[in-house]
Amino acid sequence: MPVSLLSTKLHIPPARSGSVCRTRLIERMNEGVKVRLTLVSAPAGFGKTTLLSDWIASGGIDVAWLSLEKEDNDPGRFWTYVLAALRTIRPDLGKDAYELGFTSSQSQIDAILTPLINEIAGFPGPLLLILDDYHVIDSASIQEGMIFLVEHMPASLHLVVAGRADPAWPLAHWRSRGQLVEIRSADLRFSSQEAADFLNHTMKLDLSARDITALEERTEGWIAGLQMAALSLQGWEDVQEFIAAFTGSNRYIFDYLMEEVLARQPVDVQEFLLNTSILDYLSAQLCDVVLDRTDSQDMLDKLEKANLFLIPLDDVRRWYRYHHLFADLLLRRLELTEPDHPAELHQRASQWYGANNLLADAIHHALEAGDFLLVNELVSGNALAIVENTELLDVLRYFEGIPNQQFSSKPWLCMAYAWVKAYADPTAGLDYVLQQAASYLAGMENASERQHLSSHLGAIRCYMAWMKGDADQALELTQKMLEGLPENDRTLRPYLMGIEGLAWQYLDNFPAAIQSFSAAIVASQGSNIYFVGLTQDTFERLVI
Repeated sequence: MPVSLLSTKLHIPPARSGSVCRTRLIERMNEGVKVRLTLVSAPAGFGKTTLLSDWIASGGIDVAWLSLEKEDNDPGRFWTYVLAALRTIRPDLGKDAYELGFTSSQSQIDAILTPLINEIAGFPGPLLLILDDYHVIDSASIQEGMIFLVEHMPASLHLVVAGRADPAWPLAHWRSRGQLVEIRSADLRFSSQEAADFLNHTMKLDLSARDITALEERTEGWIAGLQMAALSLQGWEDVQEFIAAFTGSNRYIFDYLMEEVLARQPVDVQEFLLNTSILDYLSAQLCDVVLDRTDSQDMLDKLEKANLFLIPLDDVRRWYRYHHLFADLLLRRLELTEPDHPAELHQRASQWYGANNLLADAIHHALEAGDFLLVNELVSGNALAIVENTELLDVLRYFEGIPNQQFSSKPWLCMAYAWVKAYADPTAGLDYVLQQAASYLAGMENASERQHLSSHLGAIRCYMAWMKGDADQALELTQKMLEGLPENDRTLRPYLMGIEGLAWQYLDNFPAAIQSFSAAIVASQGSNIYFVGLTQDTFERLVI
């Protein structure tokens, strides 16, 4: 072997004692030997190398192994190591080329690859070449050579490539020709049973099925995440408390993702990751607006190919999300490095969602930004929409922290709070919120706007009467409110008719209930009121 080669790069990592048996994946690897190429591609910490070690230990196939590093981007060095790996099981392979050594000359490499392939074809198979950590290779020359090798690979040779990103090869072409077997993060994630075996047998914990399920869901089957959770759990008395607090800010998770993932990315990728961490879901258009750029689709494609914990949410690759723990890390990092920046990003996201009629998300981001004026604008004219379109407990938490002076100057914000309070937590302080809302309305100069807001206040009182089981009062209040509402009101009118129908139903007057529900459905045409949707379901049951 040439003096400059490091022999440990050619050593097959030993299988770990006590590791989880992954029969389903071993079978997939065995199937892969029947085609030219097996690609094991997933983010850091998904057990790629461990799977390969366990697979090798389970069979009797001759394996040539090469662990790659960045220095191997020199074509001469790369191919010399590849040949050295092959010679660990075929010592006489490429004798002349090996003794001379590859140079970085593309013509010389091309001239040697052809006779090397012919020579391999003369050996009985199967012969496996495994290239681990291939994601570090970005040399165009090496990529061209590898494509040539795969395209002209003899039947006796099978190539396995493992890495954190897809290589720049014509994978779609090979996939369509049945020459490629792929194992990705979705395959490598631990199943519930595998998570249980790992946590309770390999890591020697004694967790309940409920605790294991909670950790598996939190880590999304990410093996490194489960391992770090297990390490953190040792010596922790309250398991449920730990699991509830287990996020990307856990010091083991944080250090691992910082060192193994984020810090290794180019500056432009880091900036994109950090600035989009405020988003629960990502699309190219949304990212363009939030980041004030025009190439977000290209970046999302790049992140997906690089396996940077980006999960597609549809088959056409329009919407994505980050792995939950990775998102936690990114957001914490952003808040530490640029504490004032998230608010601006949330404002832009809110404006995009609002412009696209996605009110729930628009309100969510406006509240995250602490932009109460924007929330007021979003619900202006229809504070009931916040009840129909948002996660109420989360929104209530935001409202509880808003200073009173914000409500006094933003009446629709105040009314939205009243609606959320009525639906989410009517037993604690709702009367005070309604009194405050009434006092704010009394000082309004715009009579039309004051009347509109007063109607919302009245509708809340109608709803509360029905919720308390006082059908008679609910009927009385509702009918009085309906008399004063415009006929073309497609928000409060159908809502109140629905309450009227429920009150009649409670009083066993089914003909009157059906009449109210029918009128509510007609009055709501063109609107998207969830309460009326329930009304229609009730109406259909009554009619049937």
